[in-house]
Amino acid sequence: MSPVHHSLGAACLLLPSAARATQSPPSWREAVAAYVAPYVQMNDFSGTILMLRPGKDSLISAFGFADRARGTPNRADTRYGIGSLTKTFTAAAIAMLAERGKLSLRDTVGRFIPGFPHGGEITIEHLLSHTSGVPDYLSLPDYNGIRIHPTTLAQFVAWIGTKPLDFRPWRAQRIQQLGLRIVSVRDRANRRNDVPGFPTAGDSRAARDA
Repeated sequence: MSPVHHSLGAACLLLPSAARATQSPPSWREAVAAYVAPYVQMNDFSGTILMLRPGKDSLISAFGFADRARGTPNRADTRYGIGSLTKTFTAAAIAMLAERGKLSLRDTVGRFIPGFPHGGEITIEHLLSHTSGVPDYLSLPDYNGIRIHPTTLAQFVAWIGTKPLDFRPWRAQRIQQLGLRIVSVRDRANRRNDVPGFPTAGDSRAARDA
């Protein structure tokens, strides 16, 4: 799932199935799709819904896109991001790269994203520790206008670069949702360059080491 995604995988588990299923009219399936449709349209939901009903047929339906930039739709077996839990894996991957000498926590953002405002001051360590001053995009008034359109990671980072810092690096600490996304630009570069042993999001070693 390479470009930026404002989505969550979800499973709605209702009334665990225990009896032989009997077929229900298709209307209830259509009702579920109709209920979810506005949320999908506003990018408030992108995921898979699972409904298990005792004595009746079940439902598993996917909505939204696995990759908005490429128009790849979600499927019943799509793997989803896990929200802020991915921050731990990103930080662990960065630490492994630093340990292998592929980068330094003192490397600046400007090294990897030329032209990024204050890129010569903000370091990887600032981003990982939420002390960079990069604003939290969820609090920005024009975020709602951005989120309803397919947006790549590069486009999203360029947009946040037009915003002033909340504070100078190291002057304060505040949760910044974009900090780890900026760090992930370096992650993606390493994967494209096939750095030996670099863990992917599903790498069990990365999960264990984290």
